[in-house]
Parts: sequence; structure tokens; C-alpha cells
Amino acid sequence: MTETIERDPATRQTATNPANDHVVNGIPLSVPPLPKLTGEILAGEECVETIKKLLGPEVMIEVVTSMDRAIPRPLHLSQSTGEAIEIRQPEVVGVRCAAASNGLVAAGFPSSEALQTFLDANAPIRTCPVTKWHDIMLLWLRTDFSTDQNHEFNEFLWFSRDIVPLCWLEDESHIDIVRTGKPTTVSFTDIVFPNAAEGLFRYEVLKSLFGPFFVTKKGKKSLNLNLWAAWLSDRLGLRFDPRIREFRLNSAPTAKSEILARSTVRELILGALQDSARLEPQHFPLAEIRPRRVEELVALMEVMTATASAISDVAGLEEFLTKKIVHNPEADITSEELWVAYQAHCQGCGCDRYTRHEFFSLIEGRIRLLFGRTISHSIKRGTARRGYRQISLTKNHIKPGHIPGATMPVSEADKAG
Repeated sequence: MTETIERDPATRQTATNPANDHVVNGIPLSVPPLPKLTGEILAGEECVETIKKLLGPEVMIEVVTSMDRAIPRPLHLSQSTGEAIEIRQPEVVGVRCAAASNGLVAAGFPSSEALQTFLDANAPIRTCPVTKWHDIMLLWLRTDFSTDQNHEFNEFLWFSRDIVPLCWLEDESHIDIVRTGKPTTVSFTDIVFPNAAEGLFRYEVLKSLFGPFFVTKKGKKSLNLNLWAAWLSDRLGLRFDPRIREFRLNSAPTAKSEILARSTVRELILGALQDSARLEPQHFPLAEIRPRRVEELVALMEVMTATASAISDVAGLEEFLTKKIVHNPEADITSEELWVAYQAHCQGCGCDRYTRHEFFSLIEGRIRLLFGRTISHSIKRGTARRGYRQISLTKNHIKPGHIPGATMPVSEADKAG
């Protein structure tokens, strides 16, 4: 007869646990698990200290073989000229980029000239550290956005994913440091990228906000209007100025910024869509190139790119009255002439503009205070008009229809608005 021995549950669990299957004198002993061999443990204290001093304490250090797929292709051992691939692959110490290392990324340059050009265009990161891996110089910085993948261009590399090597594990942890410094944190959108890369990186940012270029619904492909409105505004350099309800060719509402007629804006958008269709004939839905879509994009671009005025409507009116109007005993001016000149002034200096009704209500009191003149109802311009006597516009005021950079007269712009 076989005897069954019932064990204590705690004892039975320990006895059947393979990880604790060690017995001394019939008594099972609990053995703690071995510590996980992290990159910091494998790299050694001296190497870890050097890396954290260079790149910051938040970095994630990794040790991988030189042919590991986690190393970006341009930094792979197989891409290095004169390097023989050994059967036993040596190990490298590197840093895992992006969120794992608190936004750390590396920009790569095949030449010192390319590195200097990038630094000249980006003053905030000129003090960032630079290391060298094989023939590529690596500039280390931190950003608030990481691209979905690494990118390769002729004179510029961008590593925001995977593991970027720093040194060989068996080379006494020697890091080829070109320049010491501290990785500066900069906004991704503030970085001035080379021309070949700028458009792609801008798209990556917009894609993270609005999704891809095209959306498919019920089997029908159409434009992602939010993405296209943001993309075209950026590519074409268009900003909507709510003061004059027109688009400008840059974001700074100054006299140098060109004002575009609506028809010109529509033509620019239509041309950009047609160019995109020619570049991607297999993917672009040609049926989307139609007037209705263009009008929808214009409406979205107005909302997305509306610029704030650097000069308030109060300051703009005060400047107009004090700098563009003078005492002139032999002259007179109608209220309508003042309104047209005021619009030209606002468009020229980029200030907020009062409405027609607000302007006429405000100037009566201001002109009486500044010039001692009251409204007259008998200013001769063919017929009697409302206006003011003994004041006139200065000789250097911006004449209607002659606004620097404007493509149409003020009167047309006002009607279009």
C-alpha cells in the first residue's frame, strides 16, 4: 500500500519551485535570483561615470555586439571602411536615444564643415558635446519631439531611435570626445535643419498632430485637410493677418511682408496640390484637386495661421493721428480720405485696425483734442462732404494703393475683407 504524505502548503510550494530547488540536509533553501546584467554593470563604473558626466545622469547605457540591429545602419561596423567583420563580434557601449534617455538625440556629420554649418545656424546648441564614432561626428542634444525613425542624408544624419555607439567595451572604455559640453534642451520646431531635411522633419511634426496626408473612408481616399492646411501654410510661407483679412507671405506683420490677393492664394494652393500629384501619381487622389477643396483649405489656413498684432489698435490710431496728420491752414480733408489713409497706415505698419464705424466715432474727439478742429459738413469734393478744415496728411504718409509689398490697392483689399 502506498502512503501519501500531505505537506504544508508553504513547504509544498517551495519544494516544487525550480528556482528554489536547493536542499541541504533535507531542508529546501530559498536562493535569491541573480541580478540582471544591465548595460551599466557590463560597461563598468569608470565608463558609466564618463558617459553620464558627458551626456547627463538620465541616459540609458547599453552594451551590444557591433553588428546588433539596434545600432543605426550608418554607425554599423559593416559600414566602416577597412573594418573586418570578425567571427566573434566585439561589443560596443552606447546610449539608447529618445525617451529612454530623457529626449537625448544625436545629429551625425561626415565632415567638420557640415557640423560647423549646422552649428552656425543653431546658436543654442553650439555648446553641446561632440563625440566621434569611426568617421562620423555626433552632436548630442535633447529635444521635446522624437521622429518615428532615424534619417539619413548626404551631409546630415539624425538618430532619435535605437542605440548610438560611444566606445568599444574592450578598449578600456575610451570615448573619442571631440568637444566637451552639456546637451542643451531645445524645441524641435526651433531647430534649423539643412534644406534637404527640413521639409521631412516638419512633416513628422505635423503628422504627429494631424495624422497622415491621406485618409480613407468607405474605400475612398481623400485629403487630410487639417494636415494639408498646416503643411501648405508652412511650405508656402503663408500667414493670415486678421487686421486686414488677407494673407501675408511671412509671419511678421511688417511693411516688408507681402500682402496677397485671395486669387493669388488660391492659385498657390492649387499649384502645390498639382505638384504633389505629379510627385506621387500612384497615391494622390486626383479627384481632390477641385475648387471646393481649395476653398476649404483656404478657410482652414485662415484659422491655423492667424497672426497676433505686435501693435494694438489704440496705439495704431494714436500713431496715425500724431505722425501722419499735421496743421495746415490752407488745407482740408474729408472723413473718407482719413479712413482710406488710416487703412493704408495700418497695413503698412502691421497694427490692429478699428472698423470703419469705430474709426469715425473715435477720431472726432481725438482731432478736436489734438488739433482743435471740429467736424465740418461742407468740405467741397464735387459735393459737400463731412471732414475737417486746416489739417492735412503729411507728405510721407503711405498713399492708398501704394503700400510696400502690396499686390492690390487698399480699396480692393478692404472690399475683399
